[in-house]
Amino acid sequence: MLIAGALLLPFALAAETPSSPTPAVALTPYTLTWDTSWQQRLDATGQSWLGYYDQSRMLRLRRPEGEVTTMLPDTERSQAPSGLAMTGLDAGAAVLWRDKFPVKGLYLGRLDEAGESSAAPLKIGDETEPLARLELARFGSRLHALWYGEKKSAPDQPQYNLYYRAFDLESSALTPIETLMPGIYPVWASNPQGGLMVFSWLYNESPRRIAARFRPAGAEAFGETVTVAEVGEITPIFNAFRSGERWFAVWVSEREGAWQLEGARSDDEGKTWTAFTFEDLRDFDIGSISIAANDAGTILIAVDGQPGRAVNRPKSDVRLIRSTDRGETWSAARSPRPAEIAAGYGARNPIVAIGPEDGQVLLMWEDWREIRVRPYASLSLDHGETWTQQNVPLPFEPNTNLGLRANPGALDVRDGRFHLILLQSPDDAVQSARLVEASFGAADLAEFARIAAEHAPPSSDEGLRERVMAYWKAMMEDDYSASYALFDPFFRGRNELMMYLRQLGRIKYSDAAIDAVKIDGWRAEVKTRVTATIPPFTSKTGEVVSRPPREVELTEVWLWMGDNWYREYYSEANDVKYTRY
Repeated sequence: MLIAGALLLPFALAAETPSSPTPAVALTPYTLTWDTSWQQRLDATGQSWLGYYDQSRMLRLRRPEGEVTTMLPDTERSQAPSGLAMTGLDAGAAVLWRDKFPVKGLYLGRLDEAGESSAAPLKIGDETEPLARLELARFGSRLHALWYGEKKSAPDQPQYNLYYRAFDLESSALTPIETLMPGIYPVWASNPQGGLMVFSWLYNESPRRIAARFRPAGAEAFGETVTVAEVGEITPIFNAFRSGERWFAVWVSEREGAWQLEGARSDDEGKTWTAFTFEDLRDFDIGSISIAANDAGTILIAVDGQPGRAVNRPKSDVRLIRSTDRGETWSAARSPRPAEIAAGYGARNPIVAIGPEDGQVLLMWEDWREIRVRPYASLSLDHGETWTQQNVPLPFEPNTNLGLRANPGALDVRDGRFHLILLQSPDDAVQSARLVEASFGAADLAEFARIAAEHAPPSSDEGLRERVMAYWKAMMEDDYSASYALFDPFFRGRNELMMYLRQLGRIKYSDAAIDAVKIDGWRAEVKTRVTATIPPFTSKTGEVVSRPPREVELTEVWLWMGDNWYREYYSEANDVKYTRY
């Protein structure tokens, strides 16, 4: 029996050996969109606080025991909140967001362990006309906020600038707003003592460049602006991190008509920078990035993307780069997936984490090989050089889609096990979603692999041939309700039966036959022959239209969707299909 909010196949909680299974926990109702903004942060006691926007664009904060507080209680005015940054407190969380009405404002709110607001949300940056890229961190008794806004200080000054402000939790005092530098991408990294390294892309200067400013822990001001690298064009992929005393920034530039993942490192608190480039990812169109680093010198960078710029590019795939010497040398960028899978099915949104044991690395990604999106995992015990468990799908509830986002707090390690937040859509329309949390240990992946092997798609084509002929029997007998039920559920999720029925009936079919079947995992190509004719009918213009019988050769795609084969809908005339693999 399912309990409310549980996944059908359970996640075990043990770190060393599989234990009595416990279902994954639903964190929200189905009131989110697939691309909603959310973050999770832990407070000093290790309790989880989850902030998210629902479909009504209301900002909610889920407390550790599951109760939800609305961070925008004022419903007497128009609201258009966006942007989200969070940090944990001693026993609570602080949240930073931006609103557009009645004027552009930046708000800082806090909740304690009882769910009580420490005070009304503070306006901390209205005069900067803040935009939605925000950062928030806590060190000691201070909250540190970073954002960018579009308020010009003078007509001849840059429109976009980075701003910083701090809030003292003990005295409730705000420091003055500090304009750090022009730029449109507020990025930072920190050390445990509270030192901050802030980066931005100075789009308005010549030459354009990435610059940094460092604020030592306890200092009252940032240091001078220092050039990190000259970069003419940059994408939104722009991140910063630290390993030991070495500071890093990585970004995707565009040089000589090609994308390039590159970066720079500093060993002297940002006074000088050494550049590096990942040449084997040249012209790899990166869509997302996840970085994990520790003070021992292990660094892992996971990206997804597609090579080149052609219209018919290969499927999106995942690449992992690693270093065990604090970025002195880097491995080649490698895919964790078999070449034949990568060629036929997309993968996106990787997340990488360093595990609780020495050398342990968990790489996860959103995989489409099963046609519906699933979270897949690979586990390494040697810093990602080899994989002890490879391409293991996590358990899922049938007929749902389960995806990943590399949002802050999406994957963390607590009590010797991994905690992963997933987006679950209840159907194949993928119009709504909820957040669920799965918890599992490294040893549980072997059990997940065993379960997956028991549910592999069939290798025999007998059942597929029966489904193909059932489809053509329905078409030949004008039983379009039956043919509709044989189409892929992504099509049916977006198109009701009556809409489908209105499109059919003019063409009549007979004499269907199968010439060849080729099964490739969850996807199969079927070559068929069928005779098609259009009996005479009068068009809207009064013209009598007809076509004589003609044998047509077709290549159909059929998809194994967990319980049976379904015909992939594809409109050649409109180049439309609804699957996303």
